[in-house]
Amino acid sequence: MKQFLVGLSAAMCLALPLSVAQAAPSLSEDQVKSLNNTHTRIVRQAQRVCSVGPFTGVVRRGQSNGCIVGDVERHVRSLEDASMLTFHQTLPLRYRYSSERSFGQVQRYFQ
Repeated sequence: MKQFLVGLSAAMCLALPLSVAQAAPSLSEDQVKSLNNTHTRIVRQAQRVCSVGPFTGVVRRGQSNGCIVGDVERHVRSLEDASMLTFHQTLPLRYRYSSERSFGQVQRYFQ
Protein backbone atom coordinates (compact mmCIF):
# COMPACT_ATOMS: atom_id res chain seq x y z
CA MET A 1 0.00 0.00 0.00
CA LYS A 2 2.83 2.35 0.87
CA GLN A 3 4.53 1.71 -2.49
CA PHE A 4 1.26 2.38 -4.29
CA LEU A 5 0.86 5.75 -2.58
CA VAL A 6 4.45 6.69 -3.34
CA GLY A 7 3.98 5.74 -6.97
CA LEU A 8 0.70 7.62 -7.19
CA SER A 9 2.19 10.78 -5.69
CA ALA A 10 5.20 10.56 -8.04
CA ALA A 11 2.87 10.21 -11.02
CA MET A 12 0.87 13.23 -9.87
CA CYS A 13 4.03 15.29 -9.43
CA LEU A 14 5.09 14.46 -12.96
CA ALA A 15 1.67 14.95 -14.54
CA LEU A 16 0.78 18.31 -12.97
CA PRO A 17 3.86 20.25 -14.10
CA LEU A 18 3.50 18.86 -17.62
CA SER A 19 -0.10 20.01 -17.88
CA VAL A 20 0.87 23.48 -16.70
CA ALA A 21 3.82 23.63 -19.10
CA GLN A 22 1.61 22.77 -22.07
CA ALA A 23 -0.31 26.01 -21.53
CA ALA A 24 2.84 28.09 -22.03
CA PRO A 25 2.46 28.91 -25.76
CA SER A 26 -0.61 31.03 -25.00
CA LEU A 27 1.62 33.82 -23.62
CA SER A 28 2.31 36.79 -25.88
CA GLU A 29 5.83 38.06 -26.51
CA ASP A 30 5.29 41.09 -24.26
CA GLN A 31 4.06 38.85 -21.46
CA VAL A 32 7.10 36.59 -21.86
CA LYS A 33 9.42 39.63 -21.71
CA SER A 34 7.72 40.92 -18.58
CA LEU A 35 7.75 37.50 -16.91
CA ASN A 36 11.40 36.99 -17.86
CA ASN A 37 12.38 40.34 -16.33
CA THR A 38 10.47 39.61 -13.13
CA HIS A 39 11.85 36.09 -12.89
CA THR A 40 15.41 37.30 -13.48
CA ARG A 41 14.98 39.80 -10.65
CA ILE A 42 13.77 37.00 -8.36
CA VAL A 43 16.83 34.88 -9.23
CA ARG A 44 19.24 37.80 -8.69
CA GLN A 45 17.67 38.57 -5.33
CA ALA A 46 18.06 34.92 -4.30
CA GLN A 47 21.70 34.99 -5.42
CA ARG A 48 22.36 38.08 -3.31
CA VAL A 49 20.65 36.64 -0.25
CA CYS A 50 22.35 33.25 -0.56
CA SER A 51 25.83 34.64 -1.20
CA VAL A 52 26.07 36.28 2.23
CA GLY A 53 26.69 34.16 5.31
CA PRO A 54 24.07 34.12 8.06
CA PHE A 55 25.84 36.10 10.81
CA THR A 56 29.33 36.93 9.64
CA GLY A 57 28.49 38.78 6.43
CA VAL A 58 31.19 36.80 4.62
CA VAL A 59 30.47 36.42 0.92
CA ARG A 60 30.31 32.79 -0.22
CA ARG A 61 30.57 31.98 -3.93
CA GLY A 62 29.53 28.77 -5.66
CA GLN A 63 28.37 27.01 -2.51
CA SER A 64 24.79 28.19 -2.31
CA ASN A 65 23.07 26.62 -5.34
CA GLY A 66 20.58 24.75 -3.13
CA CYS A 67 19.83 27.97 -1.32
CA ILE A 68 19.14 29.75 -4.61
CA VAL A 69 16.84 26.99 -5.87
CA GLY A 70 14.86 26.95 -2.64
CA ASP A 71 14.57 30.71 -2.44
CA VAL A 72 13.45 31.06 -6.08
CA GLU A 73 10.90 28.25 -5.74
CA ARG A 74 9.49 29.75 -2.55
CA HIS A 75 9.27 33.25 -4.03
CA VAL A 76 7.62 32.14 -7.30
CA ARG A 77 5.01 30.11 -5.44
CA SER A 78 4.33 32.91 -2.95
CA LEU A 79 3.34 35.24 -5.81
CA GLU A 80 0.29 33.07 -6.55
CA ASP A 81 0.48 34.10 -10.20
CA ALA A 82 -0.46 31.28 -12.60
CA SER A 83 1.40 32.80 -15.55
CA MET A 84 4.60 33.20 -13.50
CA LEU A 85 4.34 29.61 -12.30
CA THR A 86 3.80 28.41 -15.88
CA PHE A 87 6.77 30.47 -17.06
CA HIS A 88 8.96 29.15 -14.25
CA GLN A 89 8.04 25.51 -14.84
CA THR A 90 8.45 25.76 -18.62
CA LEU A 91 12.04 27.01 -18.38
CA PRO A 92 14.65 24.25 -18.51
CA LEU A 93 16.76 23.90 -15.36
CA ARG A 94 19.86 25.43 -16.95
CA TYR A 95 17.96 28.72 -17.42
CA ARG A 96 15.50 28.53 -14.52
CA TYR A 97 18.03 29.48 -11.84
CA SER A 98 20.42 31.54 -13.99
CA SER A 99 20.34 35.31 -14.00
CA GLU A 100 22.74 35.42 -16.95
CA ARG A 101 20.23 34.18 -19.52
CA SER A 102 19.20 36.30 -22.49
CA PHE A 103 15.67 36.83 -23.73
CA GLY A 104 16.50 34.93 -26.92
CA GLN A 105 17.40 31.84 -24.91
CA VAL A 106 14.06 32.01 -23.11
CA GLN A 107 11.87 33.06 -26.05
CA ARG A 108 12.28 29.83 -28.03
CA TYR A 109 10.49 27.86 -25.30
CA PHE A 110 7.38 30.02 -25.65
CA GLN A 111 6.84 30.01 -29.41
